[in-house]
Amino acid sequence: MFSSDLLTSIASGSVALPTLSLFHLLDYFREFSKFRNCLNLIRCSISHINLSNSDPKSKRPQWIVVKTRDKSELRPHHVSHVLSAFGNVNVRKVSKSKCLVAMPSIGMAAGLLLEMDGHPQYQCYRYDPLGDSIKTFLCISC
Repeated sequence: MFSSDLLTSIASGSVALPTLSLFHLLDYFREFSKFRNCLNLIRCSISHINLSNSDPKSKRPQWIVVKTRDKSELRPHHVSHVLSAFGNVNVRKVSKSKCLVAMPSIGMAAGLLLEMDGHPQYQCYRYDPLGDSIKTFLCISC
């Protein structure tokens, strides 16, 4: 605790204490003025919408293509069940043996690609606009 000499010095005024300024409401508004006209968005590909300027760039990860190794029928609900260990996934079927998967973050997408590398049933890779079919591109566009 404090010694009695220190308390006596503080009480007599011989020790100067730092003066504390109150945080005024105007200071608060000044600090947050850069967020004026911005709307916060939860679980979207961008963090906010700016109503007066341009929006921030999207940070959504690239689509992941999942296809069966033996060209058998692909069931989207089974794919989403297998991939649910990596987080919330959106699965869209493209063809009989191929589907597109959207991940919530770049880190989760990288983890999925790393873990699913040697999967016996599914092959996973990043969507390539030049290498994948036009049908896959049209599925992303709509």
